[in-house]
Amino acid sequence: MRLYNNLPLAPCMYGAQMIYYYYQKMIYQGIETDIVDGNIYFTDPVELSKQEKQQWRVAEKLSRKTFDGLYNCQVSSLDNKEFIVAMPISTWEKVARELRTMPAGPRKRIARVFLYIYYWAMRFQGSYSRPREMIVKELGIQKDNLAESLAWLEQKGFVLRSDYSKQEGYARRYYIPEDLWSIQCKKEWLEMQKSLKK
Repeated sequence: MRLYNNLPLAPCMYGAQMIYYYYQKMIYQGIETDIVDGNIYFTDPVELSKQEKQQWRVAEKLSRKTFDGLYNCQVSSLDNKEFIVAMPISTWEKVARELRTMPAGPRKRIARVFLYIYYWAMRFQGSYSRPREMIVKELGIQKDNLAESLAWLEQKGFVLRSDYSKQEGYARRYYIPEDLWSIQCKKEWLEMQKSLKK
């Protein structure tokens, strides 16, 4: 399978503290990804003019020092041994547009929580179930911060949650709305639906 103009997503990426800014860098600098049979290829970044850099910095509400560190960071190839989810750029842009209204700390944290849920939900036909304690451990964040991030994502319509039942002993299930799904997930879902009709 060959996928163009998607953002690659793997555990090493949602685990990175600066993933929000890496993705924004890829978009602002026109770094396109070409994913071919699980291998990722990046185009060279476009050099921006001083005015374009200033517009980007203002749009992201960053100090000059933070922006300079971001602008000079390198986006390198992923380890091709990890399963890669190809997230449509349109999906990320919807989320990033809302995240820009948040201060830098919550913005980075909420992005990581969304990308974590998105990655695993795309691997399991649009939804994922995991105890909060495990998510907290895997993302390395505090329980309260996870709760706040999930509440924000749910309020904005980027994540839906099922009820939790302690008595029945199952974890809450997290759903990604279908309009945000990856091409891979849509294809698998349609194939599964066809096989059920036989």
